Amino acid sequence: MASECDLVATWMSRFEATSGKSSLAEIAAHAESCASCQEKLARFFHAVELPASSYLRETVDELALALLNLARALIRDAPGTEETENVRITEDGGGTAAENRLAGEELIADAEDFTGSRHVGEVDLEDLRAELAATEERRTRRTDLARALFKRITTLACRSRAKAWNWLGVLHYQREEFAEAETAFLAALADVDGARDARAFAHCNLAYVFKHRGNLDAAVKSADKALVLAEEDGRDPYFAAFAGVYLRLARGAPADLERASGLLDEILRAPGGRLRYLQDLGLPSNAPVKNIVSKSSLGKCLGLGD
Repeated sequence: MASECDLVATWMSRFEATSGKSSLAEIAAHAESCASCQEKLARFFHAVELPASSYLRETVDELALALLNLARALIRDAPGTEETENVRITEDGGGTAAENRLAGEELIADAEDFTGSRHVGEVDLEDLRAELAATEERRTRRTDLARALFKRITTLACRSRAKAWNWLGVLHYQREEFAEAETAFLAALADVDGARDARAFAHCNLAYVFKHRGNLDAAVKSADKALVLAEEDGRDPYFAAFAGVYLRLARGAPADLERASGLLDEILRAPGGRLRYLQDLGLPSNAPVKNIVSKSSLGKCLGLGD
């Protein structure tokens, strides 16, 4: 190892008028595995970003997951608000807000110890630590804090980024910030590292954005895509089917009623499906859905007819 460290020192000395014959490939290969030479080169070239170590990448991934679970726990712990009544946490587990806050604090400390810096890429770990502290101190602003955490995750090079974009889009949609919601859902779909974890939900959510804008053809197409992706990715197809029934009844094109009836049958055949569907129709935010279903022949089958 010492001789390889000498390669790095010799190469650096070339900038001080001393000759050296080491190749850049040799320098890079050694520096990636030698923390001492990484630090030496980082000091020498202040703007140079050396290849991230696998340990740091794993730490950032774990940190992002802790932040994601914390943000979801903040939403789950504050149900029934106008902004979250129609928001569903679809994955079991994830831990409590307190558990994920502690995990996040520990992972931030790990990242600081490893890098010897308060920065990981463009992320200021001290700012992130302050955001974690805020989730404990300002309990009345849980949704705002969840939004801030989702946004922070989108700045990290991690596998949770697509899920965070999708959740960010959901919260924008709940505030009727439709342009921002669409941007977030499209970002989730474009994420090369984690799109499969979120793409079914992102397409389903996009369908409602298109419905709001009056583009029912695009809305139905997105709901159909969401259903196919849910089956491919092993995700819950209920949300895509729920959207499909509503959007096809709203559009009323030839064969839409037949397709909507088939989707509703799929929902009702699932264990607990009838109760789940009727409960969701009863949410104040789903009043437009209930109105359209009630006026259709499907409403009569559900006991919702006029």
